[in-house]
Amino acid sequence: MLYVSICIPTKNRSNYVKETVESILNDDVDKSEYEIVISDNSDNSDTENYAKELIMMGYNIVYYKNPEKGFYNSIKVLTLANGLFLKLQNDYSKFRCGGFRRLVDVVKLEIDEQPQIFFRTDLLESGIKRRHHR
Repeated sequence: MLYVSICIPTKNRSNYVKETVESILNDDVDKSEYEIVISDNSDNSDTENYAKELIMMGYNIVYYKNPEKGFYNSIKVLTLANGLFLKLQNDYSKFRCGGFRRLVDVVKLEIDEQPQIFFRTDLLESGIKRRHHR
């Protein structure tokens, strides 16, 4: 059963997308229980090529080359999802080890009720290093 759709909007950040997707694929969750949906409005084909590689390897990836620019990308990615639960995922926020497994386990426990579920950010690890200014 397709429990979760991880929905990743992105633009010109294939390096972050790869890290985020790898954090999902490496968390030992059955491929039939989730999909990764990528809506990409990049100016290049790096993310598209990566997604096509994963699709050829048998991973449950939905890829969409979005001609629209701006925030519409975040909305579009959700409309492409097929899972019972949708998670809008920043392209730069990879899951900590075990974090994605935990998310799927919680969704499976709540499947009958289908509530709105929110998770704290401690399941994630940001790939973007921020500078603090004083």
